[in-house]
Amino acid sequence: MLYKQDGSFPMHDDTVNRKITVQNQHGEEEYYFVKIAFRDIGRKMLQGEIESSKLIYETTPTFITKPYGFGEFPDSGLTAYFYLSQFVELDIEIPPDPDEFTQRLAYLHKMSRSPTGKFGFPVPTRDGDRPHIVDWQDSWAVFFRYLFLGVCRFDIARNGQWPEYERAIQQIADKVIPILLEPLQANGRKLKPCLIHGDLWEGNMGINLETGDSMIFDAASYFSHNEMEFGHWAYNNMCYLNEKYAPIEYMDKYDPALDPNITGLSIIPHLAEGLI
Repeated sequence: MLYKQDGSFPMHDDTVNRKITVQNQHGEEEYYFVKIAFRDIGRKMLQGEIESSKLIYETTPTFITKPYGFGEFPDSGLTAYFYLSQFVELDIEIPPDPDEFTQRLAYLHKMSRSPTGKFGFPVPTRDGDRPHIVDWQDSWAVFFRYLFLGVCRFDIARNGQWPEYERAIQQIADKVIPILLEPLQANGRKLKPCLIHGDLWEGNMGINLETGDSMIFDAASYFSHNEMEFGHWAYNNMCYLNEKYAPIEYMDKYDPALDPNITGLSIIPHLAEGLI
């Protein structure tokens, strides 16, 4: 077989993405997508993606490109790994039709089956370099608590300790999550673990230019409550609103001498006056 590289596609800073054109034994051209990542973190990321894509493809084969393989480049002089899949021309500029897209997403959630009947995933997956804690759990509340704490611990390890923040994290983990989530499986209630994309936002979807169908890619899946799928969209919308209504270019106006953490100032409710 003969092959050539046809250009790169922007994704994570630590990955290289290529379309590969292959000429088979019949002289026909075939097209593949390859993602290359480096070091042990790249291995973990791509291993999670191949397992995620395989399960999504088994359930909804027209909703994600067909995954072919994952492995390490031998004798490359680099610690480099690859993820290989079918190549599909996608329009990632125009958003998919909301009704069509959500119907396909709901079908994935509805038809998927956890191999253990539990919440979790067979291998660790990652949102970029951030690991998902996906050990199998019977309880959605327990699973979500571990997932939440894993993200928070990663944040603290990267950005440093912050005692007030850490106390708030523990309060949410120990008090808020059980109160909100445990009732979902209490008193005989059943909650189906659904296969989700795991990193779904507008940058990880597109429209198949040949069929017109919406498609997803760059998966980091696990079996969870189906509504977990939309968490990234809530975060991205929050970032958009912050950028729109609190532009970061005004950060240079910040005066640390006036910070309430320094001055000790706080808002005191005027309960006696009946104002609130």
